[in-house]
Amino acid sequence: MKKFENLTTKTKVIIAVSGACIILLGGFAINSAISSKKTESKVETVKTSEHTRPDKTDADTLSKLTKEISALSDAEGDYLIATISQGKIDLVKKKVKGNYSKLTELDNDRLDKKVSEVQNKFDNLKKVNSYFKTQVLSGSTVTKSVIIDGLTEDKIDIDFQKLLGKKFHRTIEELVVDAKKQIRKRDEDKKNADATKANVEAESAKKWSITSSWSTTNRSSSISAGASA
Repeated sequence: MKKFENLTTKTKVIIAVSGACIILLGGFAINSAISSKKTESKVETVKTSEHTRPDKTDADTLSKLTKEISALSDAEGDYLIATISQGKIDLVKKKVKGNYSKLTELDNDRLDKKVSEVQNKFDNLKKVNSYFKTQVLSGSTVTKSVIIDGLTEDKIDIDFQKLLGKKFHRTIEELVVDAKKQIRKRDEDKKNADATKANVEAESAKKWSITSSWSTTNRSSSISAGASA
């Protein structure tokens, strides 16, 4: 104690400050460690709830979710319902994901696949309808329409190898064929119209040239006749 009293005031201040820093750093390290442990615990809890799969599927949950997915398609499960929307699909996706812990991994995969098939059809449905000025496919109903302005064949990007549904697949193919036929006819009509316009302009220019030449010749003859007189 006497040794501490013999130290200068400056040295005492340095020692006191150093001690306070050590205490603060120690407290910070302890709090960080506790916070880290809590975070890890929360993450682990989330992972466990998401990935834990029961040995047996809850039959009622599976039945309800299967019906929810089936309700997005017609009775045959081929065409989508006429009132289909991305919102309805997202809602079913959310319900399936929210019940992962009640289903076996195999049943989860099966439901995910069914929802993905619906999404695939909906994406292609939107694409094919976007090629025309009015909706051409709603449910299983097909309506004739004219293609949108500026549509070209390279803008039609439906992947038929990934297209699902036997009847739905065939209908989409038929609509794409119709769109391409309209594109070719439009381009051919434009080509013919341009050719006709060019011919008309050429004929008009030719007639103007002949008329202009005749007028010049006639004027020259008149001047010559006047000079002779």
